[in-house]
Amino acid sequence: MQRAIQEHVARLFQASQYGEALKILENHLRATPDDWHANYLAGMACRFMSALDRAIAFLIKATKLNPREASGFLALGIAHQLSGQFQQAVAALKQAITLEQNFIEAYNSLGLTYRKMGRIKDALKSYEEGTERMMELVSAEVHRDPSRCYRDEVIEGKATRTILPYVLAKTFELLKSNLLYASLRNNVGVCFLELGDAENARKCFQDAIECTPAGYDYPDPVRNLKQIDG
Repeated sequence: MQRAIQEHVARLFQASQYGEALKILENHLRATPDDWHANYLAGMACRFMSALDRAIAFLIKATKLNPREASGFLALGIAHQLSGQFQQAVAALKQAITLEQNFIEAYNSLGLTYRKMGRIKDALKSYEEGTERMMELVSAEVHRDPSRCYRDEVIEGKATRTILPYVLAKTFELLKSNLLYASLRNNVGVCFLELGDAENARKCFQDAIECTPAGYDYPDPVRNLKQIDG
């Protein structure tokens, strides 16, 4: 897809003018039907307009044209999920994770799909796996400079490694920089609550509230915590 077209479509997406973006993409696809990215964007535009059947058709074609692109399967899985086609959603989202094991959004969407299917334990597992992957990524970033994380010293003749305050502070900063962590923790809490474990649910909701990025309107964990406390 030509850069000018791509940039124009991006501006229309940012302005939520999905219908206009779709017109441009469809015109482009008449001349170049095998452009996977244009099919992907057309599918996204249709999804945002709630034209889910058309979204799925575009996204299926996009994933066939570029079967190594995880974002295409994530988008397809979400479109299937929104249309109530849960088995197809699970298959697409699992493929996204297979292609990109650290695709946190795919774990989150897979968890939501399982919840809609009533498979709460599977949902909990998916949310927790997504949380673990995110923590691994954050930990790797925090420990990029070991000199800021540890101090090696000898105390009473014994070699000791002291963890410096930077580790906790930087970890919290990174987790709070992305709403996805708060969303995952909230969703884990919802699963615990539905499984009758109010104590662990409360901890998750409190964690989600604490790690919600500044300026974001994310009422879910606050509302869920109030549900526990009455």
